[in-house]
Amino acid sequence: MKTIVLQSLRIVLVIAIASMACVARADDSMAVRLYNNERYVEALPLVAEAAQTGSVECQRILGMMYRFGEGTEVDYDKSFTWLKKAADSGDAEACYYLGLAFYEGQGTAADNGEAFRYFKQGADAGNLYAMCNLGYCYTMGIGTEIDYDKAFQYYAEAADGGSAVGMNNLATCYELGQGVEKNQELAVQWYRLSADHHNALAQYTLAQMYLEGRGVEKDAATAVSLLCEAAESDRVEAERALAGCYERGEGTPVDLGMAAYWYLTAAEAGDAESMMKMGQIYENGQGTTRDLKRAAEWYRRAAEAGVTDAQQALDHLTK
Repeated sequence: MKTIVLQSLRIVLVIAIASMACVARADDSMAVRLYNNERYVEALPLVAEAAQTGSVECQRILGMMYRFGEGTEVDYDKSFTWLKKAADSGDAEACYYLGLAFYEGQGTAADNGEAFRYFKQGADAGNLYAMCNLGYCYTMGIGTEIDYDKAFQYYAEAADGGSAVGMNNLATCYELGQGVEKNQELAVQWYRLSADHHNALAQYTLAQMYLEGRGVEKDAATAVSLLCEAAESDRVEAERALAGCYERGEGTPVDLGMAAYWYLTAAEAGDAESMMKMGQIYENGQGTTRDLKRAAEWYRRAAEAGVTDAQQALDHLTK
């Protein structure tokens, strides 16, 4: 599941992608069975026919197929049309996706009020992703007034339903005291549960807590283990943090080659701090062959990304 993350609060808004799109509910129809088996080209005409004859489930599936380009070209306008039909017939999952369409402005004008309305409709009908996003709306004041109490309520409901994102967001509420009294012990408990459910943000946050001894005893080795899991899930902050651990020998032996590898991975993913580090690594030949041309390129990219000292480092290197 792809996520949009508010870094300062560590609250997650769930954004679906094709590879993690919710599987359609079991159905005897050939259309749904073909879709569930990812035989999208064969499924498309049968799903379209069923949608046109009133199948709410197939209306939702057709909307998803147009959203993700499954068996057809991506077409947000058509996706919106079919998702709205299904959502307005009460399909909870369609409500979630329609909320995303309004939030992102895909197939329709961006409208936070409508995004909130459909997230709420989906959440009240039991969709866990919609619960998380509704909580996010209450946290950030998207389409509604900020209400931490209601945000906490929906995160808790999603967490109790098994949502790793809900667990992460609930942990953040306990950590920051939003909608509930601050409780570091419960924050750690929920971060750990979310991390155990392979939520990369929770793994990263919990790792930082172990590195800092915040709410837990310091344990750099455990932190590195968590960072490895999060980094393997392409969590950029975790990639940078893991590189730092290898560079400093924190929780693991010093390994400048591995430090360079993870800084490079984060830099290529757009992390500005890691771009600066790669400039320094290539300039000094730390964990890799010295290469001033590559050092200059990474300093330039870091400067363009807003790193304060990068232009000075570039000027010093090239003068």
